[in-house]
Amino acid sequence: MAGIGIVIEKSFQPGRCRLKELGYRVESLARIASLDNGEAAFLEL
Repeated sequence: MAGIGIVIEKSFQPGRCRLKELGYRVESLARIASLDNGEAAFLEL
């Protein structure tokens, strides 16, 4: 199985789901839940 490493993932966009649907393993060091008012809200890993 192939995998993709991402440093900062924008989880509010569909990229991760698309890659997983194609069969890739996705690993991120940090995941951003939103970018409201110019501030990043991070998801807990």
